[in-house]
Amino acid sequence: MNPTRLFLYGTLKRGLSNHSLLRRQHFIAEAQTVPQFRLVDVGGFPALVKVDSNPLSVQGEVWEVDLECLIRLDRFEGLHVGLYTRQKVPLLPPFESAHVEAYFYLGTTQGLPDRGANWTENGPK
Repeated sequence: MNPTRLFLYGTLKRGLSNHSLLRRQHFIAEAQTVPQFRLVDVGGFPALVKVDSNPLSVQGEVWEVDLECLIRLDRFEGLHVGLYTRQKVPLLPPFESAHVEAYFYLGTTQGLPDRGANWTENGPK
């Protein structure tokens, strides 16, 4: 199976708390979504949400992951319990025509703190 390209925008990014889940995977480049999204804080981890009001280009990283890692990340992100779903995400150049997927939060985000376009573990940036 070919590697899967993922856009990672939260605790899986380089230098953050869950990055070790990407061991032996291939970092491609930093990237940004098209300006249709924002991040919200779901209690120590982010949710990527599409918004109509004040959309931003969320900052993240594109990674190529093998099947073993993809299974590990899908479990970590709670796909099996309906917490997140993984689907194609529109990115700015040079990734505008590439098939890159991201984890999208499926829960309600009403009342959750807005974290803008860049997730850090030390508060909004």
